[in-house]
Amino acid sequence: MVKLLPNPCLRRLELTTRPRLGHVAIQVDDPEAAANFYADLFGFQIVGRSSTPITGNMVLLTSDRAEEDHVLQLIEKAVAEHVAFRVETLADLKYWHQEVKRKNIPVVMAANHGTQVGFFIKDSAGRFIEIYWPTGRRH
Repeated sequence: MVKLLPNPCLRRLELTTRPRLGHVAIQVDDPEAAANFYADLFGFQIVGRSSTPITGNMVLLTSDRAEEDHVLQLIEKAVAEHVAFRVETLADLKYWHQEVKRKNIPVVMAANHGTQVGFFIKDSAGRFIEIYWPTGRRH
């Protein structure tokens, strides 16, 4: 007879919500032209524009602002490409911060964008991954 033991990983996940896909940042040569493409094809709304030394020019788009502040970041500089996962509470964000530390995954950077706070790690392929909590503030 095989006895199934409780899986401690599953128990930890029951204590918090699992992150869900929040947004993706992709490099494009011309963020404005790309934004027009996504707006025309999918009906996405342009919800913000900015420029920073890290991203270069950037355009933010959403498909449903009530659901997510933005789902797509179109950026000039590839170094800022990332996939972002959203958690529902600040307690969840703290939990996942501890979890990545427990697994010896280095936290590359913490970020406070005003509309969200979170941190960045790298996945096994070296891609940036953001885990964030939306603060409820709008642009």
